[in-house]
Amino acid sequence: MRKVRRRRLAALSVAVSLVLGSIVVIPARSAGADAAGRGGDFVPVNTVLLDTRSGVGGVTGARGATSTTTFTALGVGGVPTSGVRALLVDITAVSPTGNTYLTVFPNGATRPIVASLNASKDEVLTNSVVVSPGSEGKLSLYNHSGSTHVKLDVQGYFTSVTTTAGGGFVPIGPVQVVDTRSGLGTTTGPIGASGGTRTVTLTGGVISAGASAAMIDVGVRVRPRRAS
Repeated sequence: MRKVRRRRLAALSVAVSLVLGSIVVIPARSAGADAAGRGGDFVPVNTVLLDTRSGVGGVTGARGATSTTTFTALGVGGVPTSGVRALLVDITAVSPTGNTYLTVFPNGATRPIVASLNASKDEVLTNSVVVSPGSEGKLSLYNHSGSTHVKLDVQGYFTSVTTTAGGGFVPIGPVQVVDTRSGLGTTTGPIGASGGTRTVTLTGGVISAGASAAMIDVGVRVRPRRAS
């Protein structure tokens, strides 16, 4: 088995070019909030909230199909019990028994239709997600198909108390803005090989026109090869 890690942060002014293979990692330093009070300061921490292999988070054993697992996020390993607007977490699927997707969302909220991570059978795959804590400071995790062990780490949190320094993080609900299969937000059809690019506009809709950066998920769908 091999472990694949995937992170995503796209800088933008008016448009963003999507280039296969490009990776930008979030720096582990504090980021100031906006003076308008809509964003929150980023505070880096490093702790494990959930590991179904070892029982961290109070849950032991692989998560079954269509199951929802609830666990505590606030007040754990350096994350304060209050004043947290959102968490930056790494979610890992460990050797699922079949193709599946995972969704992490605030406890008590309606589960969004957008997946946090798509994983194939026997794969070990990680993705980063920003999620707000729900009722009682907890998060919920949904597994769609088969069974899989899950690990969820915190890389930092965004405060609900703002400062006047720098630019802050403004969370929005998960929403799909571009899909080359359906033509949503772009032209229909795959991006070409050998360094092919496509430019799409992200601002002016759910992302404010004044945004300087956006944290996004970029999913790549690969067609399986036929056996020779």
